Amino acid sequence: SGFLCDGFNVGGKFNPPAASSFAFDNPAISSCTAAVSGEGWITIYGSGFWTVTIDITVIIEGDFCTGVTFLTPRETIRCYAPSGTGGSRSIQVVVAGRQSTVIHTFTYLPATITTVTSPPTSGGLITVYGNSLGNDASVLVIYVGGQLCTSPSIVTPHTAISCYVLRGTGRDVSVSITVDSIGSNPAPTVFSYLPPSITYASPVPASGGIVYIDGANFGNINIKITIYIRGILCANPQVEIPDVRVSCTLPSTSSDITGTYDVQISIDSIAIVSNSSFSYLPPPSTTTLAGSVTASGPASVGIATTASSSGATTAVGPTDTSTSSASETASTTSSVDPAASTSAACPTTSSALTAASASSTA
Repeated sequence: SGFLCDGFNVGGKFNPPAASSFAFDNPAISSCTAAVSGEGWITIYGSGFWTVTIDITVIIEGDFCTGVTFLTPRETIRCYAPSGTGGSRSIQVVVAGRQSTVIHTFTYLPATITTVTSPPTSGGLITVYGNSLGNDASVLVIYVGGQLCTSPSIVTPHTAISCYVLRGTGRDVSVSITVDSIGSNPAPTVFSYLPPSITYASPVPASGGIVYIDGANFGNINIKITIYIRGILCANPQVEIPDVRVSCTLPSTSSDITGTYDVQISIDSIAIVSNSSFSYLPPPSTTTLAGSVTASGPASVGIATTASSSGATTAVGPTDTSTSSASETASTTSSVDPAASTSAACPTTSSALTAASASSTA
């Protein structure tokens, strides 16, 4: 009698083994890791994977998972998953023709968002960058600030997509993406609308008034607008033309108003300062008989004019010395000699008196 080894007697006598002596258990999958949508390594855990990689085939949704290698003989393998999206995908391991049961536990990773471009407050096209964004626009659903971002398209497979966002304002607006029913975690700090910009601010007099400000990205909601001019709050901001023109009321001032001043505008917490973009109107000019006199400072406000009997207009004002001087000059210039005036005014009477005197003497 001898020891039986693989069907051979040690003594040399052949004894055919039973058919089940060389049978292996079919491979079985217990779990597997997820992959990014644009291909990536996954790990498969199970049993019956044998020890020769050339005999192992892994199939995911009908496509081969390539580059099979062992991590733990018979129990753990890894391979490079094909491109895809979604969850509950089929996966199967075949070892030397023996097939594992097909299971539907393979899932691609949810989308991650890294950056998003900023649109104007009027809305427009944005581009979202990240990973696992897929390669099929028909399975994309994108929300920005709770509003559906329309007409999604693929910019770069798996890493960049685009869509059209509605009008809005503000920063740190949430963005979420669903790719083939697998939702991303909201990304609350990667998206903002463009900041406002100022191209023109209309001047007002020192007594104050409405300032009109032209530019871009002002939005269309009054309560989200805050404006400062010279560091002074400009009250009652109003949208005149959505996104491009706003107005506010600047109070009066008695300080020096020469020079140019900064304008600061904040739209829904996004602020911009436009340096030296505002100036006051120059003081008004008053015309007198002696010429044009420019009133300077608040003391010149309220200058009145009176008409003389000769028809000349003379500026008068209790605190305006330049106007008083001009009035005096005009008065001096218009004075005439009474005798000369009488002679000039009555030449015919003088001639008659002379003739009468001569007649009396005769």
